[in-house]
Amino acid sequence: MFHYKDTTCFIIDDEPPILTCPQNFTSSNPVYFTIPTPTDNIDPSPEWTCDRQSYSNFPPGETEVTCMATDYAGNIATCRFTVTRTGR
Repeated sequence: MFHYKDTTCFIIDDEPPILTCPQNFTSSNPVYFTIPTPTDNIDPSPEWTCDRQSYSNFPPGETEVTCMATDYAGNIATCRFTVTRTGR
């Protein structure tokens, strides 16, 4: 909500943030990936998290990484990518 002269305006934010994950890739340990940076049409810094951390050890084989961003209005965006870990 904001006021301008004698007018009160309410802003309704019903758009989720934009969150773009890396492409699927293959790596050895430790696995490094570019952390997705969310953007939003209203919130200048939406909160985000990934269920796996970059520069960490992954088990052998395929692991799906899910990232999520939430803006101050509670709108949620998710993205997923798969890391195939090689080696021992």
